[in-house]
Amino acid sequence: IPGLDTAAARFLSTGAPTVRLMVIGLVMVPQGVAQARTSGTFTYLRALPVPRPLLLLSELTVWLAVALPSVLVAVVVARLRYGFAYSFDWPLLAAASVLTAVMAAAVGYALAVLLPPILAQLSTQVLVFFVMLFSPITFPASQLPGWFRAVHDVLPFQSAADLLRAGLLSQTYDASWRDFAVLLAWCAAGLAISVGALGRRA
Repeated sequence: IPGLDTAAARFLSTGAPTVRLMVIGLVMVPQGVAQARTSGTFTYLRALPVPRPLLLLSELTVWLAVALPSVLVAVVVARLRYGFAYSFDWPLLAAASVLTAVMAAAVGYALAVLLPPILAQLSTQVLVFFVMLFSPITFPASQLPGWFRAVHDVLPFQSAADLLRAGLLSQTYDASWRDFAVLLAWCAAGLAISVGALGRRA
């Protein structure tokens, strides 16, 4: 983006980790699970004598290991490109990163086990455009119409971005307990739906 000032660069750069975590959780996870269902791998795993919650936990652990390094990559690239200083709140950054990654992967997994594989893959394409273009992650929510801002008050994307931004630039942005509540609600819903769907399809 030519002519990007420092404030805009900071906002854009601190939104990038959220975009990465959302894309991995809401796009890569459903596509991976959909492919596993199509190939028969998913059926084989469910046939093993392993409790369904443990099966889900193992899947989420793998995706968490894939997703979390993307936060570091985004921070390092932004630092090298724009040269501004961060003011880290390490406990908040760690908690927000893990919660966002787990929430996105849980919701993505829920989509993959509820929908037919082709429909799950199609939904990921819609989600990636919605996250990247229509969610106030890399641009301020004030640029959206009032009714759309109200929608994002209950969706997890802005809440995740706000928490990660507060963890990266703690002297500029504040964390909100409402954001934690929104993410926890979506995370709990994703986990409950995933475990329930795995049990019903046993």
